Amino acid sequence: MDESANGGAHSGRRAIVVVGAGFGGLRFFIDSLNLVIENHLSDFVEYVFIDQRPFESFGRGVAWASDQNPNMRANMHRPELEIDPETQDEVDNILKFPADHQPTSAELFSRRKEVGDRLAAKFTECIDRATEHHVPFRPLKDEAIDIVRAGIQYDVTLRSGGRIRADCVVLALGHVPPTGWAKLFDCPNYTRNAWTLGQAAIDAIPRTARVAVIGLGPSGVDAIIKLRDGGVRKVAGYSRSGAMQYPRPNPTKIAAKIITEDNIQKLATAQPALRVDTLLGLLAAEFMAQDIDWRPFLRAVEISNGPAKKCLSDGYDEGHGQKTSDWFGLITTFNAVIPIAWHLLDDRDRPRFRELKDSVDNVLYGMAPPHALRMLTELEHGTLKLFGGLRDILPDDVSGVFSVIRAVDGNPVTDEVDYVIDCTGFGKDLANSRTPLLENMLTSGMLTAHEFGGAVVDFTTGQVPKDAKGRSVHIYALSGTLNIGTR
Repeated sequence: MDESANGGAHSGRRAIVVVGAGFGGLRFFIDSLNLVIENHLSDFVEYVFIDQRPFESFGRGVAWASDQNPNMRANMHRPELEIDPETQDEVDNILKFPADHQPTSAELFSRRKEVGDRLAAKFTECIDRATEHHVPFRPLKDEAIDIVRAGIQYDVTLRSGGRIRADCVVLALGHVPPTGWAKLFDCPNYTRNAWTLGQAAIDAIPRTARVAVIGLGPSGVDAIIKLRDGGVRKVAGYSRSGAMQYPRPNPTKIAAKIITEDNIQKLATAQPALRVDTLLGLLAAEFMAQDIDWRPFLRAVEISNGPAKKCLSDGYDEGHGQKTSDWFGLITTFNAVIPIAWHLLDDRDRPRFRELKDSVDNVLYGMAPPHALRMLTELEHGTLKLFGGLRDILPDDVSGVFSVIRAVDGNPVTDEVDYVIDCTGFGKDLANSRTPLLENMLTSGMLTAHEFGGAVVDFTTGQVPKDAKGRSVHIYALSGTLNIGTR
């Protein structure tokens, strides 16, 4: 299907082409459609959504897919899943969670499929609203593999061989799978994207096979649960630290008094550069202004970087009930201003900022208490083993076995495993993305890699600033890997 010659099915309209119909694409659809209708532009625009998944999955993406393991829960409370900065519309509202209902711990962490059902229904509601206001909508089950200029417009090349002419392109691609273990990418028993680890792939693993899960964050926990539910007996988790996330307490809702975006912007303007020590001072002042003891937070950070059993046990005892946590409420509030702080920070302090953030990430993000209890039970029963000190993973092309090398008391120890599941977090290096669209856009200069990962995009608008020839482009990147260096 080549629609580039006549500008699409609705000639005369400005075509907004959205690459990716997951949660990011849905949020863009909701907000932009509101603007189109409010500004009486219904006769002037049309939407084209391109996604490799079938139309029935639009809105779900990978994280909220309909075939998710029934035991998979979101790692954040329902009211925290996402908040649009303009409308303050929460996903919790999309999920129709009653405001006067006091939820149980289990209800606070919805099952991913249940969230996906609501998101898919919301996408359908948006399509109906677009139809009601005579705004054309076209879904395409395809893959965008390149974007090139066509005068003042753009041609989006499809895997099927067709092209779509666009006036504006929105990249709602979500996160790129891990990019850190490129030497394993072509090994047959290596799974790079743990989110694609479905039941068919698990059924293909022999029940007695030795499986290494690399990375012990949220994706690692999800992969372990999937494997254990699928009957895989020999599962071991590996990371540099061997630590797991602190189970997520129920945060008290706290409005920031001091560490706000506005105050951070004022400080960045009033001094030569925003420094890490200034941010730490603001955070300490916020604790004092709110009359909240910061010692439980410091203790949680210490515990989260120690033995996994103690972290899971102590954190679960604190977070699984209906009581709320003041210190975690304040840290959740602080987490919301990290993007603006990172954006305005002096370049000299960026490495230190990342180091500090890495040291508290096990608490900032947190694990769903039901998952924490599951991990704790597995560890106590000896059905799951965790190892720190990860150094390297070497594939043997002849035997197909992997050698996982870790340090014990400074000495190298090698474990042989049959399968490796990579759960080391989203990929930051676009050059190793193995995503044709991103690779082609980097090669052509339509995208520029950011030194701290992702691509260079404007902080406020998400717009790709310039192409290789210095021309402005109407291409926008939503939250995900593309934005990590900037926002």
